[in-house]
Amino acid sequence: MSSAAAESPFHRPAIWPWLALVRFILAAVVVAAHLRWFFRYDPVILAAAEFGAQVAVIGFFVISGYSIRASLAQHGDGTLAFYIRRVLRIYPLYLGAVLLTHALNVAFRPALPLPGFTLGSTGWATSAGNALLLQGFACATMPFNPPLWSLSVEVFYYALAPLFLLLPRPVAVGSMALTFAYFCLPIAGVRAEFFYGYDAFRHLWAWLLGFYFAEWSRHRLGWIALTVGLGAVCLHPTSLSDRLSCVTALLVVLAFRFGARREVSDATRRRLLFLGDLSYPLYLFHVPLLTVAWTFLGIRQPALAFVWVLAGTTALLWLIDYSLTQRVLKPLATNWLRRRSAKA
Repeated sequence: MSSAAAESPFHRPAIWPWLALVRFILAAVVVAAHLRWFFRYDPVILAAAEFGAQVAVIGFFVISGYSIRASLAQHGDGTLAFYIRRVLRIYPLYLGAVLLTHALNVAFRPALPLPGFTLGSTGWATSAGNALLLQGFACATMPFNPPLWSLSVEVFYYALAPLFLLLPRPVAVGSMALTFAYFCLPIAGVRAEFFYGYDAFRHLWAWLLGFYFAEWSRHRLGWIALTVGLGAVCLHPTSLSDRLSCVTALLVVLAFRFGARREVSDATRRRLLFLGDLSYPLYLFHVPLLTVAWTFLGIRQPALAFVWVLAGTTALLWLIDYSLTQRVLKPLATNWLRRRSAKA
């Protein structure tokens, strides 16, 4: 490894287990927010939701941008290989979540009233649009799984990532400043699904902050930008009611600040990385799995519902990602890329 590579933040493997742990905690915060729909008056659920789902999602975007920059920096196998890796990482589990959500959407037409929320149904066109990751751009998000809104946004950023590498620094900073200013506007009473592309534009600053942070973290201004950005989310009108959201924001900052300096044993590293793997299906599937627990299984204890969600997402991770994607789809894609490279 060259000296330049050795100095790169992406070649500090100690940080990845800590970021994996933070991703799992952020997913758990989002789960707690949606558990309120089912267990409206449970004091533990209400307290856990105070950590702020919006800040958690912003934290996801920051870590996602950082991880994508790392992927582009560490794999010198071209743009096509990058896109294939992203598809394999995101889409198989995502498609499973869309199919389960659509089944619930059909089963509970026209709506499913819950103690703290009502899940409405949509048609086949909306489900198809979500399967194609068009929600927020050409259709609404399926109401039976609201967290899916962020997946189309994130994939949109993935598609543009190779172009972001080419942006001059003034343009990158200007893009972040513009979208951050728009995010801070107290837009009330506006339904985002009527402004297609709204969420992708509004959250771009957070993803770009993570994307460029490895470079900017060498300077004090990088840390100021990270702290100010996450702090502003805590002070946003939609987050003010979440009194512990600042703790969630601080957790993300601390993971970047100290994670690279805290080595862990191999066994602990594997456990933390597993939690990071689990965070993705936990985020994708928790609302459909909670709906199944409430309607079909008759679960009325929050702790049991959370255990059910953890067990379900662990099984789905093993079945779809570890068994199908890692053992079947990924080797097929790797071999195809090798043959393609050999022919070239």
